[in-house]
Amino acid sequence: MILVSIKARCHNVASFIDLNRCVQSPETFENPDQFWPDRYLLTKYGTKPGVDDSSFRDNIIFGAGRRICPGIQTANLSLTINVTNLLWAFTYSKAKDPLTGFEIPIDPSKMANGFVLSPLPFECSIQPRNQKIAGLIHNHFVDAIDVFKQYEDALQQEDKEHVAQVRSHLV
Repeated sequence: MILVSIKARCHNVASFIDLNRCVQSPETFENPDQFWPDRYLLTKYGTKPGVDDSSFRDNIIFGAGRRICPGIQTANLSLTINVTNLLWAFTYSKAKDPLTGFEIPIDPSKMANGFVLSPLPFECSIQPRNQKIAGLIHNHFVDAIDVFKQYEDALQQEDKEHVAQVRSHLV
């Protein structure tokens, strides 16, 4: 009877995959801590040549095995559309020091502590690719105001003030 009780308690225990370890293993990836997109020109998953990647998926962010996200296709398509739009609309570069004009380095090892691994805030430059795109973004933003107003009742006062301040510059 004790074993049944233990089994029942263990059955619903949440388990988590150490995603950071999976994508930054020095046994699998050459210089895993470095930003080096060219690694994906060597092998499909950016692994060291010779590593068996036959069981790899395009990403593991949505879980694995029995605990894989049932909405993985929807999430991947949504991410693809959003990232593609962001890359189409903006150029991304390192921020420049206003005094020296040199690029401000980004340290990819500076991560926030906690359950979800995420980078600490850093300075960067995000600019519209051209004036036509900037105008298009502005017009769509203005057009979306009425759509989003119906969801703003639950905003905190600080957020309501921020939204009002952003919109005051649109007129």
